[in-house]
Amino acid sequence: MKFDNRVIVFIILFCVLIWISDAGMYYIFISEINFWDLLIINVQPHVLYFLIFGSIILGYAKRQEKMKEELKDFEFKYKTVIATTNDWEFWKNAEGGYHYVTPAFERITGFLVEDLIQKPSLIKTIIHPDDLERVIKHLENETNNTLEISEMEFRIVTQNKEVKKIRHTCQPVYDKNGKFMGARGSNVEVLKYNLVSDELLFNEAMISVFKPKEEDNIKIKEEIIINPDMGAMYPLRILLAEDNVINQKIAERMLQKMGYRTDIVNNGLEVLKAIEQVPYDVIFMDVIMPEMNGYEATMKICKHYEKKNRPRIIAMTADVMNGDKEKCFAAGMDDYVGKPIIISELISALEKTTSFQLVEEPKS
Repeated sequence: MKFDNRVIVFIILFCVLIWISDAGMYYIFISEINFWDLLIINVQPHVLYFLIFGSIILGYAKRQEKMKEELKDFEFKYKTVIATTNDWEFWKNAEGGYHYVTPAFERITGFLVEDLIQKPSLIKTIIHPDDLERVIKHLENETNNTLEISEMEFRIVTQNKEVKKIRHTCQPVYDKNGKFMGARGSNVEVLKYNLVSDELLFNEAMISVFKPKEEDNIKIKEEIIINPDMGAMYPLRILLAEDNVINQKIAERMLQKMGYRTDIVNNGLEVLKAIEQVPYDVIFMDVIMPEMNGYEATMKICKHYEKKNRPRIIAMTADVMNGDKEKCFAAGMDDYVGKPIIISELISALEKTTSFQLVEEPKS
């Protein structure tokens, strides 16, 4: 490896410099032995120093090289996965430039990804003139870090002069020290999104309608009635903590069918930040998430908030039969739904939440 070769040269030069310096200092201040003889006498301990020091530096260099390869592999896998999405996903830096834009941008707008990355202001020429002012204001808020989780809809004019409606969601990105690093988000073509979401919702509804009853292995048909006015009758501020994009869309679409609007975060750290900004009534909490999982986030919430003052936490887990259910309750969660998400369970969890609120409200 080139990097290792440079390190080896540095180690050799450094050890030779120390070897000669030690012999010179000893010759000037202490010994009457010939300088060249001192070099020969001191060669053995300095070879040992070279081996010890060199092995440490080489080990470090190899670990760095391995980390670089792993990062490249991760980046390749991430871009391979994200390149297949229908959503125009993006990552922006703190100055408003783009780190990465998915290929869906070209399909939706007709413009090249490279053109947007090289010239971020291109986005302003794509926005429909009637929506331009409020979108520009939103983009300025993104760059100035004055947004939390944000959602809006606007129209674009494609390269072929076709008008499309876009649903835009974004949120700020911070490093581990809280420094603002930019924003990430997605722009979804509304018509395409509704078609995909309706198909996903239909499939999940069919799973719940024809779900087999395990105790007698007889397929039974459940009648699932979705009340589109449930959100108006029992208003709830809902936060969904889920790192899987498909699960996010399924849950969000199901809740929309009931009349609920949902804020979405991707990990436990973002949950803690979100509940400081908005007094949510309920959190649907995935238990396995990056950076901070659902169990840890729940324990932190329960530690800092009294039960009557905190959101009702509903776990989302794919393994309710193998101990996850008990772990959820032990962490402080109030209820759970299984994954893949079944709409009847989602409705039941929300009904319990509204009942819980009706009981608790008179006490406050």
